[in-house]
Amino acid sequence: MDESDPDLLNEPQIQHLLQSAEAIRKDYPNEDWLHLTALIHDLGKVMTLPQFGGLPQWAVVGDTFPVGCAFDESNVHHKYFMENPDFYNKD
Repeated sequence: MDESDPDLLNEPQIQHLLQSAEAIRKDYPNEDWLHLTALIHDLGKVMTLPQFGGLPQWAVVGDTFPVGCAFDESNVHHKYFMENPDFYNKD
């Protein structure tokens, strides 16, 4: 389960992946590569599972600051950044 995605709190990640792939297949029926991309776009989230490293949610769901800029506090998912060590280094 992805704790940082409020739309999926009660659904397993595989449900989200299948829904994404199916929606893109309907919109772009001739783009096989895009269907696959939608299916695997959150594959890194398996790293939260103990058998794949047991990393914290913030480390695998994009809640880091890739360019060194802090997220705005008005961000709807702001509360999920609190465990990210970068959150406190907002110089």
